Amino acid sequence: MPKIVGRKYNTEWEKEFVWLKKCEGLSQHGYCKLCKINLTPHKTFITNHGKTASHLARTSQGVPSVSNHFKPVNSDKIKAADICISVQIACHSSVRSIDHLSSVIKAHGEGSVLGALKLHRTKTAMIIKNVVTPSLQAELKKALAGKKFSLLIDESTDVSSRKILAICVRFYNDGVEDIIEEYLGSAEVLSTSGESLFTAVAGVLNNFNLDIKDVVGFSSDGANNVSGKNNSVWSRIKEVSPGCVQLKCVCHSLALIMEHAFTCIPSTIGFLLTEIPAHFSMSSLRRDEFMQLFFTMNPDHQGVPTPFEKFCKTRWLVRGKILYNILVNWEELLAYFQLIMDTAPPGQRMKIRQIYQTLKDRRNFLYVTFLVPIVQEYEAVNASFQSSSPDVDLLHSNLTVLYKSTRGRLYESILGREKIKHVKRIDYGVKFNHELETAEIRPESKDEVREVCKKFLLIAVEQTELRLPQTNKILANQLKLRPSEIGKVSFQELPFPEFMKDQEKVAEGWRKVVHMNWEEELGEKWQENPTVFWGNLKKLPVFTELAEYALAVYSLPCSNAQVERVFSIMTYVKTRLRNRIQVPMLNSILFLKSYLQARVPLKTSQDLLKMHKHLSPLFNVLCVYTI
Repeated sequence: MPKIVGRKYNTEWEKEFVWLKKCEGLSQHGYCKLCKINLTPHKTFITNHGKTASHLARTSQGVPSVSNHFKPVNSDKIKAADICISVQIACHSSVRSIDHLSSVIKAHGEGSVLGALKLHRTKTAMIIKNVVTPSLQAELKKALAGKKFSLLIDESTDVSSRKILAICVRFYNDGVEDIIEEYLGSAEVLSTSGESLFTAVAGVLNNFNLDIKDVVGFSSDGANNVSGKNNSVWSRIKEVSPGCVQLKCVCHSLALIMEHAFTCIPSTIGFLLTEIPAHFSMSSLRRDEFMQLFFTMNPDHQGVPTPFEKFCKTRWLVRGKILYNILVNWEELLAYFQLIMDTAPPGQRMKIRQIYQTLKDRRNFLYVTFLVPIVQEYEAVNASFQSSSPDVDLLHSNLTVLYKSTRGRLYESILGREKIKHVKRIDYGVKFNHELETAEIRPESKDEVREVCKKFLLIAVEQTELRLPQTNKILANQLKLRPSEIGKVSFQELPFPEFMKDQEKVAEGWRKVVHMNWEEELGEKWQENPTVFWGNLKKLPVFTELAEYALAVYSLPCSNAQVERVFSIMTYVKTRLRNRIQVPMLNSILFLKSYLQARVPLKTSQDLLKMHKHLSPLFNVLCVYTI
């Protein structure tokens, strides 16, 4: 007989025996609500009591039984809840948080699917790595099967100083009927040599059954180990896929153009770019003091002063914003630093005095006035290339206008020959010219400012001519396949013939496509979206090869912005507090967040539920080894 002494009533028994409750008072005994008697606090006695004839007789007299009170929960619903909550945790918080969250959900979900939840960090991590991510990867693998695609890669170092290579692809997805960019995976690399990076890329492609021969475009930054002509990732891809087209990231190129042009600008401008935001970034007191001064000097101003972002060379769109912020707040900043110059702590007084003297020099104001519109123009074009669904026509137009407008500031045509304008006839900008005329500085200083600004424009034009023609040429070739160009371009003029699987069938389709009434077939807006047009043509057997060729051309990358987005996600996922997260889990979370970012919430398909079912035996084995 079991020992009774020292036993205490366990409230968990009430979930199994609905007729049971704790005896009132200080007693630890149980109480049967049907038989109205006290029961010894031992599960064996309570179970035996539930089998007695008198108890069963009372149960049969219309008192609800355990099976009637607790309806069996559908196991598929429990699995679906496990999967959805695991995805939510992966996308929005750390895996460890499920230990506490599951207890809260279970406590408040009694009697429902959530009341049967048994989810903790080990199981959650396994669902993320072994159920959801493989299922979505299988879906992506199916979408990529037999497709021509472009490769986008970049390498970065995470918070734990590990070198991570991220790989994305750009291709036409039949499911969504659009050209999309997808995160494929990442790999940890010990060496950043061209050979090591190529081996890592080949390994990730092999996981998706992708052949490097099907790579039609390759985009990366301008580093020699990645994009060099010899002994790089690009050179090795070119050997396997001779028809592949290289496109160095336009966003990187535009940022580098400005970085090179800034080498001729006095270092005082760079000093203001870094020190003014740094002065305000970590102190709310300094911000409040500046706001009070700002509204004192501008009593009619509506709103608050422009915030001061911190300058960072690797952030493509921040330089122009900081320059503009400094320019529009120039007089207020000058007054602010003058006021605090003598009352600042001794350790900061020298730097504040330097900032004040730099702002007081009118030549620096002229430089910033000249730089703001040019830098903002380059950054506006940069932003257009970072779009998730860019318009090729717009990108080509933006690049062309940017180059011509910058060159037109500096050059003029005389008798059919271009030459640099006289220093006083160069187009520095209307505001700059006005400020230069009214500036109270010596004529020699004005000439010096003009010469520096002229040199800036010269370097910008030279760098633009060096870095962007190849990209603009590729964009121009893509425009030849616009629906509106059908009938205007001969087959011999079509770009990238190496992308054609069967040139005879493509030529046949190109001859016939001219004679179709597409407005009647596809509606009045058939010319607006080339991807939609060629996607519809792909469904017609006569035009399948032609459409696949056109979609392969449109799959050429415009920039590496998608890879940079992956690194931004990685920065938020792997932090100083989560620096022990391993690459497999990091890769799964990055894949989930990237894949679901532009999609509706995850739907728990039957395939996902089957994978969850197969996970259970594996989970039990792992728990044994963990214990």
